[in-house]
Amino acid sequence: MSDKYKLMVDVSKMYYCFGMNQKDIAVELGISRGYVCQLMEQARKSGIIEFKINDLTKEEKEIEAHMRSKFNLRKAIIVPSLSNADPNQLNQEVVEKTCIYLDSIIESEMIIAFSWGWTVFQISSSMVKNKDVKNVVSIPLSGGMTNLQKKIYVSEISTNIAEAYNGTPLFIPLPAVLQNAQIKEAVYSDTNVNSVLNKSKEADIALFTVGGFGEQNVLYRGGYIDEKIMKSLTKKNAVGDICAHFINEYGEICDKELDERTVTINLNDFRKIKNKVCVASGAPKVKALLGALRKEYIDVLITDENTVNEILKII
Repeated sequence: MSDKYKLMVDVSKMYYCFGMNQKDIAVELGISRGYVCQLMEQARKSGIIEFKINDLTKEEKEIEAHMRSKFNLRKAIIVPSLSNADPNQLNQEVVEKTCIYLDSIIESEMIIAFSWGWTVFQISSSMVKNKDVKNVVSIPLSGGMTNLQKKIYVSEISTNIAEAYNGTPLFIPLPAVLQNAQIKEAVYSDTNVNSVLNKSKEADIALFTVGGFGEQNVLYRGGYIDEKIMKSLTKKNAVGDICAHFINEYGEICDKELDERTVTINLNDFRKIKNKVCVASGAPKVKALLGALRKEYIDVLITDENTVNEILKII
């Protein structure tokens, strides 16, 4: 190899590998700064220097497009993630993406219905007050009572959303699950209660998550279902819940008797809400999320890449 070729290699290494500037390279090699520039240009043209850009956003968009096509979604927002990524950090990034997206679509006079749980509480707590949006109504999609000791937040979510968008929070002062279907029927017959429950059907946006199955399920932690019911649901292949409806991995309701005494929006009515935004990430929620996707209960999916990859492994 020629001396000039070796010099081009040396200059390239000093600049790109060792972080030296052109002036220092010129002093080190005893040549002019102009000659350093000339050598670097020739190194690029001769192929000594090659540039590679790892465009993670392009890969992310391909994954989003695949999910949109596969599950008939209107939009997919997928946070890039490494296999060893910190789950808490990933979840926070998903929450932030959700807040940004919601802020772009929420308008004055809208009704925002939500499912309660830790994920949605984090989203509501991260919302920034929007002075341009007013008179938004927030309402739960299902019954449930706040229990701070068990980290169950219902009224707080409604209040947070209403405060962020200068509106009014509504509440359903009922437990998520009643003792039997007859009690539920009697409660629903009350005009005042029924008017609040029907409000969720008129929602412009449904903000919800899916619950995984097991001890961390919010309905189990809240004491609405016990060990006996959990064992029964396990035998019926439950993988989690959507708006307090326990489903299998195909999105089908597992226990009709339990479902008939659950205070929540009917899934047929839920499906009619025109913008259903599902936010879910993490391994415990994968199968429930897949069930919701298969039944097309989701219009906009916000999650992370690891969760999507786990879903794609199953199907």
